[in-house]
Amino acid sequence: MRRSALANMLAVLPVIAFAATWALLVLGHVPLDVHDLHWLQGDLAQTYMTWGQFLSDPQSHWLSSARMSYPLAQSVSLFDPMPLLLLLAKPFAAVLGTGRQYFGWYFLLCLVLQGVFGYLTVLQALRMAQPDAAPSARTRCFAVIGALFFVMMPCTAFRFQGHTSLSSQWLLALAMWTTLRTLDARRAAWLLGNCAVMLLATGIHPYLAMMVGINGAVFSIARARATGWLDAALRVAALLLVAAAGLWVFGFASGAEANAWGYGFYSMNALAPIDSNGWAGLLRFDVPNATGGQAEGFQYLGLGLIALMAFAVLSHAARARVPVEVRTACFPYAAALSVVVLCYALSFSTTLTFASHSYSLPIHGWVNHQLEHFRASGRFFWIGGFWLIVIGVVACATRLKPRHATWLLAALLLVQIADLLPFARYSRETIAHLSVATMGHVRPGNYAAILVYPPWQCDQKATPGGDRNYEKIGLYALHRHMQTNNFYAARALPEQIAYHCDYSRLERDLSMQDVYVLSADLFQRYGSRFANGFDCATGALGDASWVCVPKR
Repeated sequence: MRRSALANMLAVLPVIAFAATWALLVLGHVPLDVHDLHWLQGDLAQTYMTWGQFLSDPQSHWLSSARMSYPLAQSVSLFDPMPLLLLLAKPFAAVLGTGRQYFGWYFLLCLVLQGVFGYLTVLQALRMAQPDAAPSARTRCFAVIGALFFVMMPCTAFRFQGHTSLSSQWLLALAMWTTLRTLDARRAAWLLGNCAVMLLATGIHPYLAMMVGINGAVFSIARARATGWLDAALRVAALLLVAAAGLWVFGFASGAEANAWGYGFYSMNALAPIDSNGWAGLLRFDVPNATGGQAEGFQYLGLGLIALMAFAVLSHAARARVPVEVRTACFPYAAALSVVVLCYALSFSTTLTFASHSYSLPIHGWVNHQLEHFRASGRFFWIGGFWLIVIGVVACATRLKPRHATWLLAALLLVQIADLLPFARYSRETIAHLSVATMGHVRPGNYAAILVYPPWQCDQKATPGGDRNYEKIGLYALHRHMQTNNFYAARALPEQIAYHCDYSRLERDLSMQDVYVLSADLFQRYGSRFANGFDCATGALGDASWVCVPKR
């Protein structure tokens, strides 16, 4: 056992080295500078501001804070900040401070963990496929190659341009390994392992939790003949219960009735797995997308993995001619393929697209309302892509002679690297050219809050400073220890919208402790209210909006 553990530790060293190298290729040096904030654009900027405001809020309660939606408190989980990590970081708030970001290093860690858990997943799959053989150096070599495919999955690197929580796809690899590791375990061991991963996923992001749940449920049902249908039902019910509890504990459940948009638009095109958007080095296939939401549905697999899957399909067709001693023994092909097919189907949403053609399924009422909570359904294919790696490596290892399998896997790995290197360069250059929107000069002073009318969440077109004003206002507020009513959240709660979009409150008493930012239209309507006690000027946000600051 000790020798096996040592062999595995040595085997993951090249995986870690490759993951760190690949991270540098897709990130560049900019994100690894903790003091460099200029690239935190869009969702990354909002996540950074959420972390800073929450960690600096002495009045925060669990995951609730009013600093981002002043004066109403709401769960900061609705800003997708990885609430579990926020809670773990809270005791170190004084050390972390503001003016620094650690996203780049977290992204690097994501690829390392994805590689390590990918190695363990493939190794466990190979052990199941060859139960009578002890893990050999060649088996570990196959697992290392599979892990490198895990590291290079384009859908992970693509998330680095905008999301921290959704970059945590190492959770999917962990869930896959846990599922295989506990496949034949007793019920208690299965529940402990799989429910723990589910709880962890709910503390990072609901989409990841959904994929973890699909994975566990499909494998439980697939094993129902061996464990019994009652046991399978209990396992699925346990996953659902833990998911519900975790989403409630970590604040995501508070957005259950929130307004959302994007379901059916941010879905996956049927050709997405072979569509590189022209960014690949070898397969520069770029299909016109009917919805225009292919960015969220970007699921390109890479030419090496596509070729590996082609081999798996062809070898399965020729399975009858494969010697009995090298056929797959116990690897659950059916369950793994079921996850792939189910996630592929869910990724379409109710808008089925094939290249530039689309068809919307006629689903209305309560069902459609529930589905709209998953606004970017194209993400669901992520775990399906990971399972394709495992299936392909197992097919090679079990249906070819060891020497031939080694050469084929090595060759396809080189093809994958050659195909994805231009994508890595594209990702690095995109990140390097990201630029956060900043606010112009405002007379310095100690203010409690900066209030925007209309705030971003109410009217993105008319809000002062344009549709990126949440970056300008948010960073200004954070670095000056101020609260704000202007925010960009993944989910906007009805009560928040009702309060913040009531502009008539400008007719009532104004606070001499707050800064007010008004659009030109609202300033024309309510500007007289600021004639006494405020100095108002225009230009700080680069448009015709007005900033009113209390007089000294």
